[in-house]
Amino acid sequence: MKKNNPVLKPASIFIIVLIIYAILGVFLLKYHQYQINPDGVSYISIAQKYLNGDFRNAVNGHWAPLFSWLLMPFLFLGLPPLLATKVLSLILGLLTIIALDALSYRFEMANWIRNVALFLMIPITLFFSFKWVTPDLLVLCFLTYYLSIIFDIDYPNNRRNGVLSGAMGGLAYLSKHYAFPFFVSHFLLLNVLHYFRSYTKEKKGFVLKNLLLGMAVFFIISGVWICLISSKYHVVTIGTAGKYNLAFIAPGSKEHPMHYQGFLKPPNKTAISAWEDPFYIKMESWNPIKLYRYYLKVILKNIVKTVSYCQSFSFLAVSIVVAYLLFCLPFNKKILQSDALFPLTTIMIFSGGYVFIFVESRYLWIVYLLLVLMGCHILHIIYHSDIFNKTKKRFATMLLVTSLLLLPLKDLVYGIDHERKYFKNIHNISKVLKNCNIRGNIASDSNWSYTLYLTYYLNGRYYGVAQKNINQKDLLKQLRENNIDYYFVWDEPNEPHQIVSNYEEKTGGRIPDLKIYALKEKLIN
Repeated sequence: MKKNNPVLKPASIFIIVLIIYAILGVFLLKYHQYQINPDGVSYISIAQKYLNGDFRNAVNGHWAPLFSWLLMPFLFLGLPPLLATKVLSLILGLLTIIALDALSYRFEMANWIRNVALFLMIPITLFFSFKWVTPDLLVLCFLTYYLSIIFDIDYPNNRRNGVLSGAMGGLAYLSKHYAFPFFVSHFLLLNVLHYFRSYTKEKKGFVLKNLLLGMAVFFIISGVWICLISSKYHVVTIGTAGKYNLAFIAPGSKEHPMHYQGFLKPPNKTAISAWEDPFYIKMESWNPIKLYRYYLKVILKNIVKTVSYCQSFSFLAVSIVVAYLLFCLPFNKKILQSDALFPLTTIMIFSGGYVFIFVESRYLWIVYLLLVLMGCHILHIIYHSDIFNKTKKRFATMLLVTSLLLLPLKDLVYGIDHERKYFKNIHNISKVLKNCNIRGNIASDSNWSYTLYLTYYLNGRYYGVAQKNINQKDLLKQLRENNIDYYFVWDEPNEPHQIVSNYEEKTGGRIPDLKIYALKEKLIN
């Protein structure tokens, strides 16, 4: 790596990248404005609680608060919640590109290659912005800024770097609780690497001061939230999602409990579903140490999934890491003084934490970003090598660019079609149901996610799906015990519900494959 002078890069290119991103983002917004997912419903519901002053129920150990906090101004201004999440994500994407520009100067590459990286980040960041309603882009933004600080070879020379690192780490934790163990372990190890590469006692002292300052700022920021959620749940915790995810991967675990446990009451009066706070969902606990053989299989599967996700992002992912190891890492006594360890260590720590529990593609976005910069650094080495002729160098450029564009472009194009056929359809169905005056407590026989989305639009409370193979009398009993107003039945010809079919059906056949029975209205004779 090399610390280049940012002034050397034409500012006009950077501005053009931001303008193109903004224009494309606004254009694609109309196609993705109805995208919705279960996590997003919870973040929106929590934001509305904060806005309404319901702080007791808004404080949540499963969902970190910052994404909901940032939604509040948009909701206050009257922007539709789903649209607000997309606008917020687009803004975060813009800030992430700015952060990547700063981080790119921690990797040695020609300015034209750096510009290639910036242009590549346009579709990649748009893909991140529109794929899910999630705080993972918020985490990516803060961690990218943090890495641009901690990767700097001049990091020890300024006390402000320690303070800024701690602040970025603290904000990342408020975005997603996983950032806590990542930052503590990563910040400590990177400071150790800076310590070993410092040749004077004075610089070693600067590193230690930055470490202490950074940790102090981080624990002050995170400590306030830890106290709040620990007080609510009466247990010291940095977040409750880890406990849920560990139970989720337990031996014999079927799937998420919402799909098989039966009706689950939302945790508070304004919660849309039990998914708003999974802490209250009963799940079997287990001891990974006692069942270490099973747990090792889980870890190995997660490692394979992690590599597979990275390869899906870029079919050159493994090749980039291997090439980076071979071309950039000195395999001698000076290995601990090599700044090439910084990105490799980051990838290992960040992805390594997830393999012990559960991993999804969106969890690895910071890894993807580092793969982009590492790939561009390798491209820089290729262009300064006499081994490759012009044709091979151009081929290497096209190969890298193609590998990094396939997934985001494919998903953005697919998203346009998918929006029209799926998410927009949910929105349209919700309009029909509003005209049918469907509201209150809702349950269904299947299609948990789809029914959750409809319940969100109807401002109702979703109790989830009935247990599979439940008999009719028990079904009706549970519906009454949970005070259900409307029961959604999907594909009734295949799964007849004789008892509920005695109640008034509200849709009148206007919605294919769905019948809704009003359980509190007059029985049909």
